[in-house]
Amino acid sequence: MAFAGSSSAKPIIAGPTVRMAATSPANGPSVAIKNESSFCLFLPPRPGLEIAPYEDNALPFCTAPNLVPHSKPIPQGFITTAHYLKTSKYEQVTGYLNISKYSLKSSDGGGQYDSHAGRKPIGAFCRGYDFFVSMIEPDLGRFCIRCCQDTLDCPTGRSEYGCLRIISGDYSKLGSNSTRSSRNTTMSSSSSFSYKDDSK
Repeated sequence: MAFAGSSSAKPIIAGPTVRMAATSPANGPSVAIKNESSFCLFLPPRPGLEIAPYEDNALPFCTAPNLVPHSKPIPQGFITTAHYLKTSKYEQVTGYLNISKYSLKSSDGGGQYDSHAGRKPIGAFCRGYDFFVSMIEPDLGRFCIRCCQDTLDCPTGRSEYGCLRIISGDYSKLGSNSTRSSRNTTMSSSSSFSYKDDSK
C-alpha cells in the first residue's frame, strides 16, 4: 500500500459507485403518465406480496409498452377505472383495481411510492417531472399517482392519509370510454376510462 508522499504512490482509481447509481434518478426505476389508458404504476416484484414491505424494490408496471425501460405489463383486468387529469403543474391518474389480477390481499392496507429522500422504490422517478407520489390501496381496491414539477403538489411522508387526502381528484368508479373536457378554470384537462376485462 503506497502512502501520500511516497515516490511509488499511484493514483487511486475509484470503482463503480453502485449505491449512487442505484439511487440516481437517471438510472433508477421510473414511471410515466401519458393519459388515462397509458401510464405506469409501481407494484411489488411478485404477485401476492404486500405493498409496504416491498416499497424499496417495487417494479414499474405499465398499461402500454415502451413507456419506461424495464417495465412489465400491468396484468389484464387489474385496472378497472382510470381518471386522468393534467394541469400546468402536474399530471395524475386516479382509479380502482381488481386486486385479484395480481393476487393482492384485501387485508393489505397498502403503501406509498414517492420521490422523498432516497425515493421508494430506491432511485425511483417519474419521467418528465421532478417529483412524484403514488399509493396502492388493496383493501379499498384503489390507486393514485401524481407526477409534479413542485414538491408542494406531491406531498410525501403522509402515506397513512391515503389517496383521497394526498391526491385530490376523481375517484368515481364509473368512467367513460370516451374522453371529456374539464371545465376547470386552471387550464387543466381530464378524461376517464373504464377498462374491460377480456380475460374472462
